[in-house]
Amino acid sequence: MLPLPLPPGEPGEIIDVEELDVGEDFVGYRILYHSRSLRGDDIAVSGFVATPAGEPPPGGWPLVAFAHGTTGQADICAPSHDAEEEITSNGSYLEGYAVVATDYEGLGTPGLHPYIVGRSEARGVLDSVRAAHNLERTYDAGNTPLISITDEFVVWGHSQGGHAAMHTGQHWQEYAPELQLLGVASGAPPSQFALLYDVLLGGPFQGYLAMASAAFAEAYDEIELDQVYTDEAIALMDVLETGCTQDVFTVFNPLSKEEMLKVASPLGVSPWDRVIIENDVNGAPVPAPLLILHGSEDEQIPAVSSQFLLGQLCVQPGQGPTIRIEYPGHNHGSVIAAQRDDLLGWLADRFAGEPPPDTCAR
Repeated sequence: MLPLPLPPGEPGEIIDVEELDVGEDFVGYRILYHSRSLRGDDIAVSGFVATPAGEPPPGGWPLVAFAHGTTGQADICAPSHDAEEEITSNGSYLEGYAVVATDYEGLGTPGLHPYIVGRSEARGVLDSVRAAHNLERTYDAGNTPLISITDEFVVWGHSQGGHAAMHTGQHWQEYAPELQLLGVASGAPPSQFALLYDVLLGGPFQGYLAMASAAFAEAYDEIELDQVYTDEAIALMDVLETGCTQDVFTVFNPLSKEEMLKVASPLGVSPWDRVIIENDVNGAPVPAPLLILHGSEDEQIPAVSSQFLLGQLCVQPGQGPTIRIEYPGHNHGSVIAAQRDDLLGWLADRFAGEPPPDTCAR
């Protein structure tokens, strides 16, 4: 329950906890915690935490911070609303791990979700890890901790979640240096935004552009939608506050380029160009070990984009050990099952302290 006005709290401080009914195999909690907006305001962010049931291993269940993919920008699209189903349906994918899953800023809490605003995503993820540790210091009536988790964690996400995971790794040391990040696993991370703009415009995923643009205009004081979007398109933006991804596609995908934009590209308009470049994932190193996963036939985020990204990151001073795996014949959705063994093996090695693989020339 979100108290209004929001009482002040430190990032990661728990505001509210609700125990979930997730059967005999899991323990789960829906959480509300303090975080910080892009402007530094104290905000509430929702999410959930889940662990296997039973006795944890020594040191606690290894913790994975899960960054979810695109669901929309309205409160009704927050994954934590369906946390019980998320845990019981997908628990086997990360069997043996604790998971803390943020909804990100503005999903399930007031305000438009800052979609693809990297610093906001990173703060949501990092403060969810702080919240999980605060939950560990919360006790039930029998004086038993609600959960038991490792001090170390790994962040994993696919699609928008891959973007969030990358930014988490890039902003971790400045925002939450006390946390012990062992690695970043990023599936199909949106990057090369000029390329993605050309791919998405006029196609079946054009609605993503409206979502990202509205988020940028909301998050950054210096840009306005009417600098690049037509009045017709701006009048349709209300769907972002009421519907989820498919609703946005239904509204924006039929628009022609001329009906949607009054410029050739937002990248040709200042200060939109700076904001867009700032939120790509190719401008700063990820100092923790990094795994990039991508299907060769990805119809939403072309695989070539992460090929470029790998090269861009490998020349960044301070880039951690990095590997990219491509899955022939798999698209944006089917790759999730295809990459499972590689992902789980890489995660297990990070917690076991194994040397991380590295394909960057050093």
